[in-house]
Amino acid sequence: MKCKVCNKEIQYNENETCEECHQEILRRLEQKERIFEELKFNVKGVTFENEDGKDIQKEIRKIFLEYEKNGAFEKYSGYTNTEIKEFVGEVAEFEDAIVKMQLKEDIYEGKPCVKVYIKKYDGSYCHIGYIPKEMIKQYLRLKEQFKKTKEHIELIGGKIKQLEYDDETDREKVVVVELTYGFEVNLIFYNDEEKYQQIVEKKKQKAIEEWETMKRQDKERREQEEKERQEEIKRINRKVNIQIGIAITIMSIPFIWILWKIISFVKWFIEI
Repeated sequence: MKCKVCNKEIQYNENETCEECHQEILRRLEQKERIFEELKFNVKGVTFENEDGKDIQKEIRKIFLEYEKNGAFEKYSGYTNTEIKEFVGEVAEFEDAIVKMQLKEDIYEGKPCVKVYIKKYDGSYCHIGYIPKEMIKQYLRLKEQFKKTKEHIELIGGKIKQLEYDDETDREKVVVVELTYGFEVNLIFYNDEEKYQQIVEKKKQKAIEEWETMKRQDKERREQEEKERQEEIKRINRKVNIQIGIAITIMSIPFIWILWKIISFVKWFIEI
């Protein structure tokens, strides 16, 4: 008997396929039922030179400074050092930056690779690295199985303002640390836009519900803490009042004794 898919000689079975082809058929059937797939990765090669022979780290900074210069966002989200200390604790220089990306399949040293590009302010694209080589086959498979792709890229690293304890002043201060630039990428593969958007809306609604639940729980926690604080204040006040009463009583004993002596003397004097 031969496999009806690959024509390889096999032992008889009700599927009439070899095990490899049977598993592939099952996988493809399962894939059809899936509305979308995600592929997440960190861009590789960001510390080397790009296809134009330019230092990628320097190019990344130049690109984002150009966006900032033209009003696309504010450095450190517009926070002052005082606001960082009071409200956020940590914020990156390009925290609010949003850029578009592109992917390009290529060949490097005779092997397939996928280059990652980000869009510059002037509309051109700059090569900033690669999809990890261990994910290339998965990327190509998903690209073949799904018709549409949504791409999201986020800058990580760079200059970051954060709090650090100062032993000399015994206070927290804002310091700037500088990390290597990098990118986190999330690719979403799907076929049906309407079904995908339905899932997105459900996720948004779930996130909103979780946020509301968290806020409610936080409010209840704070109310309980305030109630316990007020009870503790009342308990301390009762204890203090009792202690004051005892102290006043003890301090009053000599005066009461003297007053009793005076009254006794006056009474004796009158009787004379």
